[in-house]
Amino acid sequence: MAHRRLTWYVAILSTFSLTLLVARSVSANQRQEEPFVREFSPANTSSAQGDGLSTVASKCPLGHFGGECQHSLKSFYFEHDVYGQFQPLKDASLSGWSPGKSFYERLVHEVHPKLIVEVGVWRGLSLVHLAESLKEIMSGGAVIAVDTWLGAPEFWNRRHTNGAFDTERDLKWKHGYPQVYYDFLSNIAMHRLKDVVVPLPVPSVIAAQLLREKDILADILHIDAAHEYESVREDIATWFPLLTNHGILLGDDFNEHWPGVVKAACEFAHESKVKVYCSGKKWWIKKAEVVRNAETYPETIESCISKAYRLECKD
Repeated sequence: MAHRRLTWYVAILSTFSLTLLVARSVSANQRQEEPFVREFSPANTSSAQGDGLSTVASKCPLGHFGGECQHSLKSFYFEHDVYGQFQPLKDASLSGWSPGKSFYERLVHEVHPKLIVEVGVWRGLSLVHLAESLKEIMSGGAVIAVDTWLGAPEFWNRRHTNGAFDTERDLKWKHGYPQVYYDFLSNIAMHRLKDVVVPLPVPSVIAAQLLREKDILADILHIDAAHEYESVREDIATWFPLLTNHGILLGDDFNEHWPGVVKAACEFAHESKVKVYCSGKKWWIKKAEVVRNAETYPETIESCISKAYRLECKD
């Protein structure tokens, strides 16, 4: 009887030890499999200027991007060297329309992106701010510049100047074909950002297709291409699925001068049941609010549009 009781105790102790060992092993594996990027939560939200941008920890070497930091210029260009033997234009201008660099620095500080995509680049003013911020703050990552560099409609019809020549929108035609791409490339070279910026001189939908084929997602998407309602709606619909769950969709010209931008942004936000944040002319939407559906904002399309038109987006 005593022998049977001892055997029973030993069996219980062995089972308990094995269970404890398995539990510790599972716990260790769970810790190892935790994503490097922290999920968005209210605790990770910055209150700086009331914008609520989400903080995420992530990093890639300079010029690299993707979930495993496996992508670079070669992911699109293979053996071709985009910047090889390129001589910057001496008269290249960095003119454009953008808030100061501090806005983009704050954005990069909050999101800690691996990859930024800007759709609509022109000569690269805002993109240079983003790329410099990424390089200085993150010491890594990349910015993909998407543009045909052929000019938006207002660059061709000159409606802003009643037909007069506009130096800000000079397409630098050569035998009828715009040459502004080389101004952009010159600005990237002169600002020492060749190790960060990946130019994609193709239409927006083609660039998005290339990223989808490679399963590349962006942490910040800056939409600033054509400003007509249909074009903005298409760019938002095309690119929003290519944004990480903690990412920020950012846009420009959120004011009465560009009603198509305002309407498209407000409609998309209303349909997605999220809030449009804004500061000056910039507007943005947080993907986390769509993913988590944590809160439904009662803001109507009309009230969102009114906010932009009444200049309620304080700098």
